[in-house]
Formats: sequence, structure tokens, C-alpha cells
Amino acid sequence: MKKFLLRIVCIGIPLLAVLVLFEWSLRRIPNPYVFKDELIARKAGAIKTLVIGSSVADYGIFPAYLGDSAYSLAISGEWVKYNEASLMRFIDDMPRLKTILWGVCFQMLWKDDDYTGIFIGEGAGELLSKAEQRIYRGISSGNRNPLYDIECIQNFPVSFEKWKKYYLLHQPTVCIDSLGFDYTFALSERKSGWKDWKAAVSGHSVTDVNDKVCREVYRLNCERMLRVAKACRERGVRLCLVVPPVHELYYTHVGDEQLRLMYAAMDEVRRQCDNVVCMDYFRDTRFADDDFYDVNHLSDVGARKFTRILAEDLPRRLP
Repeated sequence: MKKFLLRIVCIGIPLLAVLVLFEWSLRRIPNPYVFKDELIARKAGAIKTLVIGSSVADYGIFPAYLGDSAYSLAISGEWVKYNEASLMRFIDDMPRLKTILWGVCFQMLWKDDDYTGIFIGEGAGELLSKAEQRIYRGISSGNRNPLYDIECIQNFPVSFEKWKKYYLLHQPTVCIDSLGFDYTFALSERKSGWKDWKAAVSGHSVTDVNDKVCREVYRLNCERMLRVAKACRERGVRLCLVVPPVHELYYTHVGDEQLRLMYAAMDEVRRQCDNVVCMDYFRDTRFADDDFYDVNHLSDVGARKFTRILAEDLPRRLP
């Protein structure tokens, strides 16, 4: 038994040392969380327009076309819970803030990393997102599991790819400009299978909108959206709920009831808060194939085109 335990110790200590070194090296890699938080902290006093949301806003709304002092705090994979938390960290440090553009997508109101089994094609990235929010931003979902303080064990393949990209391939891990726009979904980088609408729709469609868990997550996210709207109203800030365009292959195959509930939530927030406007481009037919990186995200080319349209529409829609 002693020999067995000794072997375990002799193997375990080197493995633990490798794990610690790998985790340490991961945290030294530039990432969007730290980049955007530092950007907004530096520019907070000047910001007039702020973009928040997940990937549809991160890759789809170009601050450079929104006028003076516009910046993006949107981050891919950041859902409503973290949109609210990250905004509230900065909102009182932005005395000139007048407008917030919140990118809304089809699956957004059913996303919460404390719940699983909601989506038909559910991915494995939610635990990593939870760890990254906690490690790099100090934002906790409420679950104090200490394992969420260790990035590499949440989704090792993704963590290793990031490590390899930075340390072995010497490629950038942050492709964000000085206003916060993320160029990761550049048209020049689009993959050949970008029209795979089945995978996208499956990954974004809930198993059953009437399921108990689905209803609960939807309720929580509607409450979060309303809290953000009220916080904006208290500070004299206009909130624009913006639904960016998606490809025809996507919008013709998504579920009608889930889409109806998305719009219902937006309408309810607008009904309760007179500082809120809803701007819907979901089925906008002005966008061609090169405007999309995949069926539910704009490319950098499409983002420029969309944001110009958005900038023209905003003065007519804002209260």
C-alpha cells in the first residue's frame, strides 16, 4: 500500500505542477474580457453611446459608425445575466452616457449557465463562460463551486486551442479595435460551410418553450432585461433593443413560438419603460451573402452596412 501511495504521489505532484503552470499561462493570454473592461474603464467619462450584448452585437454593431464617443462592451457568449452585471459595473462612471444599444438574438432569453438541457443542440461552452466571467471580471453567477476558478478544467479542448494559438502559433487572441469592435468574424476568415443553418437553428432552439425549466429561465431573463431598462431610465439613458439581421436560411427555419416570445418580452419592457425603443432587422432583406459570416452573424462587411442603417434610423426612433 505504501508503495502504491508513493507512486500516486510521484505521479500526482508532477501532474499538478503541469496543471498549475498551464492555468497560469492561460491567464496571461490576452482576452476580450480584460481588454473591453480596461477600455471602458479608461473611456467611461467620455462615453455617450454604449453597445452591449453577445456575439450579434460584438461582431455586428460597429461603434465607429455611431457618432462621437461610441464604444462596445459586447462580448461573444455573454448572455443576459452577464450583460446586466457588466453594465452595472460601469454605468455610474459614465456621466455623459445617453444611449445603450443592446443586441438581441433569437436564443438570448433562454440562455443561463446555471441551467442545462434547455436547447436541442446544447453546446459545452457554458461552463467555460462561467469560469471566465468569474476569473477575469469577478462576476459570479451565484454558484460558488471552486472549480469555476480553474479555467482549464471547464473545457480543456477550447482552453488548449487558445493556449496553442497564442504560444505555439503566435496568433492574436484578441481582434478588437480601439472602440471595442471585434473583427473575429471577418468575411475573409469565413469557412466554406458557413451556410449550415441546421446546426445553428438546432443549437438555438429550446426543447419546449412550455417546459418548466425553459419558462423559468425565460422569466429570469425578462426580469433582468426589465431591470436594465429601469436602471437606464433612472439615469436618463435611452435603451434600444436591437435585433440584428440574420440570413434567410436562419429566419425561415426558427420556431415561431420562440420568436413570438422574444418579441413579447421586448414589447413588455417597452410598455413598462418609456425610455425603451425596439428596432427589429431580423428579416431585413437588404443583406446579401457577403454580409454574413454565418447564418446568424454578420461579417465585418455586413456590420459596417448594418450599423450605417442603424445610425440613420436611430434619430427617428429615439424618444
